[in-house]
Amino acid sequence: MSRYGLPARDEHASCEIAVGWDRQMGTFFAQVSDPGSDVPVLDRGDLFDRLTTPGQALALVRDYADVPPDIESTLLRDARADGHRTAA
Repeated sequence: MSRYGLPARDEHASCEIAVGWDRQMGTFFAQVSDPGSDVPVLDRGDLFDRLTTPGQALALVRDYADVPPDIESTLLRDARADGHRTAA
């Protein structure tokens, strides 16, 4: 499993944003949480809601975070290192 924290945009400065690859579930994931709330703002990528490409995960967090230009290839490399086959 890989997990990368992303820097929040100014308007979402209180949020914690993460994307990654979950080997056990075979999916990329995207999470946005607000430490002041018990309910996640966004929590996608699980057994019933698979994200099959890193681009899908990144599109979900793009409004909340500044997405580094190399993170998509990093996520793809993580998944492929686990034997996952995916389109870019």
